[in-house]
Amino acid sequence: MEGIEFEIIGVDRQRLGDMTDADADAEGYPDLASYKTVILSMHAGMQWNEDGLVWVHRFSRRLE
Repeated sequence: MEGIEFEIIGVDRQRLGDMTDADADAEGYPDLASYKTVILSMHAGMQWNEDGLVWVHRFSRRLE
């Protein structure tokens, strides 16, 4: 969003198979099943590999 600053507070690797409903909720989805559906629809031909690694970025809104 324009005019709003965020600060990265962490970057970690995570297996897709270790994702939880709480992780999906943090991404703005109601549950992991919904998150998987959207991700797979955005990446044609992608398969959900439980051992696949992704980068998890944690951030907070910078208040000044």
